[in-house]
Amino acid sequence: MKITHKLLAIVSLFTCQSIYALNPSDQKISHQISNNSEIRCPATNFPQFLRKFSDDKNTQKSFTKYPLKKYQLDFDAAPDPRRVVHNLDRHQIQFPVIPSSLERAKQQLKLRIDNVSSSEAKVTLFKPDTDYQISYHFKKNSCWTLEKIEDWSL
Repeated sequence: MKITHKLLAIVSLFTCQSIYALNPSDQKISHQISNNSEIRCPATNFPQFLRKFSDDKNTQKSFTKYPLKKYQLDFDAAPDPRRVVHNLDRHQIQFPVIPSSLERAKQQLKLRIDNVSSSEAKVTLFKPDTDYQISYHFKKNSCWTLEKIEDWSL
């Protein structure tokens, strides 16, 4: 009888330990990583990738690095605005981060590729003759991924 109780206690400990070892944040991270690997890279050529990325919200969600770094000005800082950085998780980001070509045309926004190398690219979304300017930084590993946004709009 005592052996049965000991065996049940040991089995219970292992079961509880396994349940405790499942950290919800770990599951979220692995889900995001597997999500990215399930979707094929839209294009290896950056201009083609950018066209597909900007016109599809789901592609943006899949090919954004989390947490996403977003730099912007804090206008409430005294005496002068100061630069702040936010590390945004997926649920904190409002997609699309880059408006579609149709939406850009409606809002008179322009999207310019500033530079592209084999592993990095920078794109600027701006409105001519205004101070509206947002830069998007991409890195390429197996596919292009949005890594950072800089919003210096006044």
